[in-house]
Amino acid sequence: MPSQPPIPSSIDPQNDAEALLRNLIDAVEDYAIYMLDPQGHVLTWNHGAQHNKGYSADEIIGRHYRCFFTDEDIVKGAPEMHLELARQSGRFQEEAWRVRKDGTRFWADVTLTPMYNRGDGLLVGFAKITRDLTARKKQHEALQAAKENAESANRAKSVFLANMSHELRTPLNAIIGFSELMSCEAIGPLGQPRYREYASDILESGKHLLRLINNVLDLSRLDAGQVELHEDDIDVVHLTGEVFRYVQIMAEAKSIRLKASHESHTYRLRGDLQHLRQILINLLSNAVKFTPAGGEGIVEVSTKIVRGRLELSVSDNGIGMESDHIPVALARFGQIDSSFTRQHDGTGLGLTIVQELAALHGAKLAISSAAGTGTTITLSFPPERTLGFLKAGGLRST
Repeated sequence: MPSQPPIPSSIDPQNDAEALLRNLIDAVEDYAIYMLDPQGHVLTWNHGAQHNKGYSADEIIGRHYRCFFTDEDIVKGAPEMHLELARQSGRFQEEAWRVRKDGTRFWADVTLTPMYNRGDGLLVGFAKITRDLTARKKQHEALQAAKENAESANRAKSVFLANMSHELRTPLNAIIGFSELMSCEAIGPLGQPRYREYASDILESGKHLLRLINNVLDLSRLDAGQVELHEDDIDVVHLTGEVFRYVQIMAEAKSIRLKASHESHTYRLRGDLQHLRQILINLLSNAVKFTPAGGEGIVEVSTKIVRGRLELSVSDNGIGMESDHIPVALARFGQIDSSFTRQHDGTGLGLTIVQELAALHGAKLAISSAAGTGTTITLSFPPERTLGFLKAGGLRST
C-alpha cells in the first residue's frame, strides 16, 4: 500500500507544543498551577490559581508566595522551610490551611517541586500545585463528628441499659424468690389450687424476664469492654455434660434427644469457664427452642480438631433457616419472621452474645443451615487455645 504524502504545515511543532501546554495549564480551574523563582516569588499564574486564591496575575506576579500562608505558619517560617525541604527531598507535599486574597482560609493539598536547568543543573525555581479540598475536609469533619456523637450515644445507651438492668434485677429476684416459696408452699398451703398455678406462672414469667435482662446486661458489658477472661484449663467433654443438665428439662418437655459426639475424650481448651458455659447454654437452648416437639428431634454437640483448631459444633434437625436469614440471626435484636419463631419470646441477642464471647477467645463462628432440615453452629478456636488431645478410638454419646 503506497504511503500517504506528508501534510504541508507551516507550524513549528516545538513552539506549538509549548503553546498548547501553556493553554492547557491556563485552562485548568480545579488546580492552581504556577511557578516560583528560587526565592519563592511568583513567576506565572494560571486561571485556576486566580479562581482558587482570588488574585489576578497582575496583582500577584512578583510577590512572595508567603502571602498564601496563615499568620501562624509565617511566624514559624513555614514558607522558607517548605522551599528548603523541596530542595533537599526533590518534592514537598502537605495538606494544610492556606489563605485567599480576601483573608478566608481554605484547606489545601499542596505540592512543591524544584525545577533545574537542563544545561548546568542550577535551580531555576519551583513548580507549585494547589488544590482546594475544603469541601472534602468539612465532609470528613462532619462524618467524624457524627461518628463521635454516635459512639457517645452508644456509650450512654450501654451505661443506661446496665444501670436499668441492675435496678430491675433487684426487685425481680425478690419476685422470683417469693413466688418460688409460694409455688412449693414452703410456709403453708395456699388454699385455692388456682393460687398455686398463679404463683407458678409468676415464677416462670419472672425467670423469663430475668433471662432477658441478663442478656441486655451482658451485651452492655461487652459494649463497654468490661468483660474480662479468667482463663483456666477446661475439659470440653465434662463441660458438655454439665451444660446438658441445664437444658435437659427443656429438651425432655419436647421429647428432644441430646447427644454428644467427641473425637477424643480428653479435649481441653484454654478459656473462661463461665463464658464458655454461657456460650454452650445459649446455643443448646436455641437449638432446643427451634426444634419442634414430637419425638424425632435431636440436638447434638460435637468436637474435633481441624488443622490444629478445636471445632465445637451444636447441631439440630429443627426448622433451620434460609441462607439470607443468617445475617439477621447474627444481628443484634435480629429475629427471623416466621410463624414458628413468633411462638418463642426473646431479645434476639443470644447469638450476638455468643459471637462476641467467642471473639474474646479468638474463636470464629460459622452457621450452616437450611430451611426445614436444621442448623449447625460451629465455633473454631485457635490452636494456641487447644491444649492437646488423645484419640479415643470412637465417639462418645449421651
